Amino acid sequence: MIGSPRKRLPKAMVALYDQFRFEFASLRHRKLRGSRSFSFPDQRFLNLGCGPDPIGQYDGFLNADHYRFSGEVDFCLDLRDPLPFPDHEWEGILLHHVLEHLPRESVPGFLLECRRVLQPGGVLRIAVPDCGLAARLYAAGESGDKAAEDQLLHLLPPFLGSFHEPMDVLNEFFHSTPENRHHAGYDTRALQAVLAAAGFSRSEPKPFTESLVPELAVGHQPWSPFTLYVDATS
Repeated sequence: MIGSPRKRLPKAMVALYDQFRFEFASLRHRKLRGSRSFSFPDQRFLNLGCGPDPIGQYDGFLNADHYRFSGEVDFCLDLRDPLPFPDHEWEGILLHHVLEHLPRESVPGFLLECRRVLQPGGVLRIAVPDCGLAARLYAAGESGDKAAEDQLLHLLPPFLGSFHEPMDVLNEFFHSTPENRHHAGYDTRALQAVLAAAGFSRSEPKPFTESLVPELAVGHQPWSPFTLYVDATS
């Protein structure tokens, strides 16, 4: 059996190969799907960018992600394209550690699409790395607050590795690794600004365990110490 080409490619070529597969899958399915719209009358909540791992998929949601995860998620799409759902389809939409992975130029149109497919009074629940918290801890550490510096160095989960320099933590917040690239960092003001520009008239930070729609208060609890949660309504 030949196996995955990724294993035979030089390391420098793996990212290019992955990007080619990603773009080819999107192009192919755009051609096949066209402008079709899909309705799910038995579903109330949409989880966009859920990933193929069950850790990001939740009962009671239509769990959706890119075409390359076909067979591992409920529905496939490309978040850079118009959302293939009718107007006012969803009572709530969840973006759990998704927005930071979208190119900044894609974010305004994407949020407009989220607002379009939300029901009147529906809620968009966004969770992103709290870059404002990281920046405040970094600034405090630079001013001599050792407790703040220590908190920053231990803020991220162990699977990301150990951090010995505060700037390394900031780089993880704002950029992450090449295979997990962050295109932008958000604090409360920045997130509220992009939401307001997309027509969301109200947005407010929430604790991990609270939401205007209780069903949207889900996510990976070990990530909550470094995560900013915001509920938005139009």
